[in-house]
Amino acid sequence: MANDDIHEPADSAGHAEKRKAPSTKRKAARQKGSGIKISRETAQPLYLQIKNSIVERIKAGEWPPHHQFPTYKELSKEIGVSIVTIQQSVGVLVKEGILYNKRGVGVFVSPPQAQPQGKIIALLLSDVRHPFFSSLAHIIQTYAAKSKYTMLIFSLCDNHEDSLHAAQLLPPHMLAGIITTHSLAERLPEHFSEMLKAAGAVVFIDGYSSEYDCIETDNHLGIEMAMNHLVELGHRRIAFAAGQLLGRAGHERIAAFQSLLAEKGLPFDPPLLQRSVYKDDLAGETAAHMLLSLRDVPTAIICVSDLVARGVIRVARERGIKCPDELSVVGFDDLDFAQHLEPPLTTVRQPVVEIGQGAVDMLLERINSIAPYNKKCRILQLTPELVVRASTAPPFSKSSKSAVKRPR
Repeated sequence: MANDDIHEPADSAGHAEKRKAPSTKRKAARQKGSGIKISRETAQPLYLQIKNSIVERIKAGEWPPHHQFPTYKELSKEIGVSIVTIQQSVGVLVKEGILYNKRGVGVFVSPPQAQPQGKIIALLLSDVRHPFFSSLAHIIQTYAAKSKYTMLIFSLCDNHEDSLHAAQLLPPHMLAGIITTHSLAERLPEHFSEMLKAAGAVVFIDGYSSEYDCIETDNHLGIEMAMNHLVELGHRRIAFAAGQLLGRAGHERIAAFQSLLAEKGLPFDPPLLQRSVYKDDLAGETAAHMLLSLRDVPTAIICVSDLVARGVIRVARERGIKCPDELSVVGFDDLDFAQHLEPPLTTVRQPVVEIGQGAVDMLLERINSIAPYNKKCRILQLTPELVVRASTAPPFSKSSKSAVKRPR
């Protein structure tokens, strides 16, 4: 199918018919240009950039049904790519039913009823192996299936090649929407943003955005619940184990910790806030070694996550420090293992079911145009819950010879 080598259909006498001159409307369209844009600075293949740009313009109504395309030669000259690249882009779109080829005439935009309707929701996460994200993915997939949508789950691990592969596997016309994290969108390259724009309906499950809807746990409130609990028990020297911070949630929890210390008139020394280049358990172990080596050790540690808290408790046990008699520990998330730790972990429970179902509901409202996009996108913060177990107790009294018995 070469749009530049169209042979004129012959009449019954075998003579070629004269081709009609292009209409004034088409001449104007050619002068205006296709508006297709590409970037040679991204790793995304040129043919895929052109394909996605064409779909975007069709979705935006700039190219109505039966709109005739410029020739391959015209597009090649305008965009600055080879005719073969244009053929590859258009060929894929014809195969997918977005465009159709009228033999001897040219390529046109298919009418809406002829185009396949997207019934795929993509869930893009940094690491689906993380217990919180794996639980969330299961909830989203189950809930989306009830509305007859198929879920594709991508674990990108902050890998640019993985994100590029995801973009190639997600044809815009089949994609109903995307659920992802704002922090992931910030860390990945330009083509990730282009993929979000092509999808149209997007919901973030953390952080804020001026472009897309967001649903998340109220992180400040969660840390406030943990802090109030420890202060009520009598703790004054409270530390924070942060670990490696890649997402906005972690930064919000640190900011809440620092502001609440000042608000409650509690002392703060920089060593009491431990960040790490490591993640999860290893981050907790590293933080615990630092905090428990201080001359004036903290009596309680709030952790950015349950995984970090597990690492803290492990190191405390190795050092012969009894939890909670000599050290109280609070986590964040309430993952499945939290209640089975020794001791069972006091933690801030994220409403993971409500986050998952809420993200799907918000996405479907956009897809079904119940909530059309405007300059101010929706932000929904959900209330966490403090789950008190056996890892917290009143602080150890140094003046006593033995730990005071405390209620579990």
